[in-house]
Amino acid sequence: MTNILVTTLGGSWQILPELMGFTNPDLVDLFKHHPRIKNIEQERQRHGITPVDELWMVTTYGEQTNKSLKTAMEWYEELATNTRPTLRIWQVDHTNNLATEEECRRMCEAIHTIVFHARHCSKNGNLFLSLTGGRKTMSTDLQKAAAWFGCEAMIHVVEDTDKAFELKVRDWPVDSFVKPVPKKFGELFTPFIVGQYAVNPILSIAKSGNRALSGGVNRYPVPYTSALKPVNLPVDLSFPLTTTLEKLQANAGYLMCNYTNTMLQGESQTNFLALYSLPEKKIEELKRWRMGIDPAKEEAELSFLEKLPKAELHCHLGGVANVHELIRIASAAKDDINSHADLLEPWHKNIKLLITLRDVGKIKEHIVSLKDVGKPAQLSGKVPSCICTASFILLFKDAPELLDEVIYGGYINEELFCGVEFNVYEKLGDLQGSGLLTHPLCLREACRVIAEKAIEHQVSYLELRCSPVNYSLDGNLSSKQVYEIIQETLAEYQDRLYCSIIFIASRHGDMKSAERHVDLACEILDKEGKTGNQNVGLRGFDLAGDESACKPSEMQPCLMPVMERCLHFTIHAGENQPVKNIWEAVYHLNAERIGHCLTLNENPELMERFLDRNIVLEMCPSSNFQIIGYRDNYYPATNHLTVYPLKEYLEKGLKVTVNTDNPGISRTDFSKELHRACRLTPGGLSMWEILSVIRNSFKAAFAPRHVRHSILRKAEESIVRLLQRET
Repeated sequence: MTNILVTTLGGSWQILPELMGFTNPDLVDLFKHHPRIKNIEQERQRHGITPVDELWMVTTYGEQTNKSLKTAMEWYEELATNTRPTLRIWQVDHTNNLATEEECRRMCEAIHTIVFHARHCSKNGNLFLSLTGGRKTMSTDLQKAAAWFGCEAMIHVVEDTDKAFELKVRDWPVDSFVKPVPKKFGELFTPFIVGQYAVNPILSIAKSGNRALSGGVNRYPVPYTSALKPVNLPVDLSFPLTTTLEKLQANAGYLMCNYTNTMLQGESQTNFLALYSLPEKKIEELKRWRMGIDPAKEEAELSFLEKLPKAELHCHLGGVANVHELIRIASAAKDDINSHADLLEPWHKNIKLLITLRDVGKIKEHIVSLKDVGKPAQLSGKVPSCICTASFILLFKDAPELLDEVIYGGYINEELFCGVEFNVYEKLGDLQGSGLLTHPLCLREACRVIAEKAIEHQVSYLELRCSPVNYSLDGNLSSKQVYEIIQETLAEYQDRLYCSIIFIASRHGDMKSAERHVDLACEILDKEGKTGNQNVGLRGFDLAGDESACKPSEMQPCLMPVMERCLHFTIHAGENQPVKNIWEAVYHLNAERIGHCLTLNENPELMERFLDRNIVLEMCPSSNFQIIGYRDNYYPATNHLTVYPLKEYLEKGLKVTVNTDNPGISRTDFSKELHRACRLTPGGLSMWEILSVIRNSFKAAFAPRHVRHSILRKAEESIVRLLQRET
């Protein structure tokens, strides 16, 4: 590994100790007494400045340059021979004052060639370039070369010219620059980093088909010497390297377009288009970087996934809260609970005692089931169901871990929370949903919980599914008021989170409830259609619940009014039922997206229709693992289970998205869900695949077209910045 610093040299030889004082302070501690030495040290650390092994100089011929060069070599000989970097000096043939166009062109070719060689020689190390030294045209040439070949840091050193003139710094003896600048002159020179450059991706794109580049540095030879003397650098007057680069620049658009098309043709999934402009090496790294294989790496992998922008398409309001959030939501009803304290206290008394004893078994016996908490016999008709539920939850305010045990029991062990079937899973959410959200303040707080959780995990677009009719059953609110509360609360976060609302009609409930949701949707669409686009609005309709209770085709007459208004449709299908349900959702309800879709691979012809119509799959790895049961890379005990079909769908080219479903019930979050998708895939998922899944989510959003385009572009920009910073 070789670290190289390339600089130009003009009339001032002092730039060498100034640069060495920054990159190699153990050799030349020039800035020891600088008043901002801590800032200089932080600058070194922030940009990964490590001591250079070789110092390369490019300069002209001419009396002033030769004089400066002679002194520079005298200074170099003052340095400790066993620790000083190798010094290489090239004087460009037929250059003097760079006063003609031809001289400037020669220097430009020479600088590009030298930087090209330095990039090659520092392949596994760092390349630093210096803007200090020589004429302005030489600094410009270095910047142009950096834009092509890249550098880890572009270094500049500024001089207090007035003080330098007063002190006659240029006349100081050579040995003054092998030790720290005296403290009283500490701020005479100040080094800093002006930029960092990645290798221009056009280079890697062009190499395969370009003879002028495929031969690498061998096509542009330069003379090397280890002796302490300058080497003459002849320049071919056809300027082969800069001419080639100029042609590449002129054809960059064509090259990039052709390269991107070639890559897209070889992939089953389209990724963020900006990623195809990354260097080929970086793209290969993203394809090799896999997650979800090694439990020891889980924390670091989750930390990175949390930083990625996300879109969430399948999240139920009635299942958003973990126990801590349940207590927060229930606390919103505290005043109403207090107003019923006399009636509630006799019922609470025994439960409080059991909580004190931490007897989970007895607590479960006492309440019979979580659903019964909202309707204790002794309080029937006296206290609203939502107050009973909220008050029960608040009994665990100081013991949330106990409430966790009451709800989940052995399922707290993630490995055991596998294949429990739909009915068991659904009961785990009995303390939230309609049991709690019929209280207006609890409803509002639940919306805040999911919005804040989304923002915490860099979710910039959220589709929230809800059943307003179900939350109006206690008579506290009308279904329209429920919708307005959800809409208004989510709008509080619109500067950081764009939200859409999706109504859910249930298959297994009273058909009249589904009809009321349809009527409410039509009423809202009529109103919002007249008032223009809402920041948070009704964007879609969903059919959910027990698939075996009612086929999608049987629901078509009920759903026709919202279909006629061209509302987006997403249908739960193929979660735990045959692929026939998916077929009906597509052909009878014209679904644009399918929730879960786990049995789609039973019908290859239908998979082809998904591809033709760009129908999107909303997969929910955690709830799928918990309800159905799939193989997990972290749990050898699951090796006998079926392989999760997500990777198969991706390889077929299907538009797969990853979602949380019920983040509170499933004990997951938006970042963990992406990681669980990796864990359920044999061999894990690559970062390239993860990013394509994220892109699918933004592309499939039910947001208005202009919003969808905007959030996609912002996500793309954020991802590219993150990858440049952290990988």
